[in-house]
Amino acid sequence: MDAVHGLDYLIDYYAFLGVPRDADGETIRRAYYEKQKQYHPDRYEGLAPEMKQSAMEKSRLAAEAYRKLSDPAARQAYDALLAVWDGPLSESGMPIIDISRPRFRPETLFEEEGRDAAAEAESSARQFSGHDESMFSVIENLYRSSPQPTPEIAEAYRQALAKKELYLVLKEGLTWRRAGLENQPVDEKAGEDYAATVEKRLEEARQKVKAGAERTLQLCASGEIKLLGDGGEAHARAIKDDPTAALALYQAKADERFDAAAEDIRRAAQARTEIAAKRLEAVGGVYDPPQTEIFPRLAVRVQAGDKTVWMAFHLSGTANVGPDESVGAEELAKLDDPGAAQAWIAGGANIIRLIMQEGLELKDQLERAVLKHFERLA
Repeated sequence: MDAVHGLDYLIDYYAFLGVPRDADGETIRRAYYEKQKQYHPDRYEGLAPEMKQSAMEKSRLAAEAYRKLSDPAARQAYDALLAVWDGPLSESGMPIIDISRPRFRPETLFEEEGRDAAAEAESSARQFSGHDESMFSVIENLYRSSPQPTPEIAEAYRQALAKKELYLVLKEGLTWRRAGLENQPVDEKAGEDYAATVEKRLEEARQKVKAGAERTLQLCASGEIKLLGDGGEAHARAIKDDPTAALALYQAKADERFDAAAEDIRRAAQARTEIAAKRLEAVGGVYDPPQTEIFPRLAVRVQAGDKTVWMAFHLSGTANVGPDESVGAEELAKLDDPGAAQAWIAGGANIIRLIMQEGLELKDQLERAVLKHFERLA
């Protein structure tokens, strides 16, 4: 559907007429007549058809604004909607649609969801992410069956995890659409409490769907939304004949679709939490240059964009890992030179290059890579 007034945007009738929101009836009446003079057809004779058409539309909007604001009951209802409206406001009457704003999909009430709607979302998510579940299982088994996976296997596993996470992000987004909401935000990162976050969003979304269904049916009953396509006339007739029964019928349909989609969203959220934990577990650094002996002192090279940062760590006692403050930043920066790097290793220390992964916090990745190194020493 195109942008719908009352769902995607709201016309600010006060701003269109040029009056304050507390204007009295006489002020509104005078503003209306001024607008009708401004857009009277006689003033546009001989001008381009587009300008005449625009003037006619402005005249129609002025009449609509006056009708809403001069009727006490209609104005009260409009003011109540205006007070809670959090979407785009049109002061000129032109349709506005914010493509990034979560919105209820009116089509949810009327279109028949095919049996394979969930399968289509699954297929699209796999296609765009490149994730293949059988290949993922093979790579994960290779990684987990080896006490010390090779760098190649470890990197293949990290890439497979990233693809699966992207697949789950896409699937979650497509499933929100099935639930009746367009542009529902999906977090790029899923932490330990992601499932709880999604559960809260589902409760909020259920209320949005309920409110969206009620508003859509009100607009259909008033004729502001025209139902086109197969079955459109029958839907419109049912709504006008008995709005209360229609609301119950279409709301039940929307609820049923929402509940089915919500279960898939919960499963995707739980899977994303598990994948995030696996991705963090698989974080590691590469000994660069190659090193076989493990020491209790470590230098880590972190590449963040074009910026390189060096950090030093050491193991004191048997389990206390912390920053090695005895090594200055200038000394660490010299490790970019191969000769200095070899001298550092010969002096009883290691160097690793942290392999950054998108979608994970740098601090968490660094901590995991450092602990992995000292676990090998233990």
